[in-house]
Amino acid sequence: VTSMQAIVSDGISMGRPCCQMFWCCEPLQNNRHQYCHTHFDNHYNCIIEGCSEHVHVLEQTLPDGTTNTKVMKTCSNPVHISIEKHSQERSTGSFLFKEPLKKAHAQPLESLSTSSQISSQDMEEEVE
Repeated sequence: VTSMQAIVSDGISMGRPCCQMFWCCEPLQNNRHQYCHTHFDNHYNCIIEGCSEHVHVLEQTLPDGTTNTKVMKTCSNPVHISIEKHSQERSTGSFLFKEPLKKAHAQPLESLSTSSQISSQDMEEEVE
């Protein structure tokens, strides 16, 4: 045997970015886009499956008088907005450590020792 190479996969197939429309093979204009040139109007529809509402646009006026516009990926439905926020949280580093931190601090109070010292009788062992 001259060489060996092992490949481990978790079942996710990473391919080229493609249009989100079913069976559309047209390439994307930009890798960050979700739709091709033909289906580009769908960028302004809510990404929640089954919802056809237009996306929510947040406009914020800055102190210098300019406006900052952020186009959301979901409509103004509060449930859809919470799904988008949860999705954004999952992509941040702090979210990755929340669950392990909760598990690390999860210890029932009954399992903690109430006595500060162990009695000398308990320390001695009987040897035959």
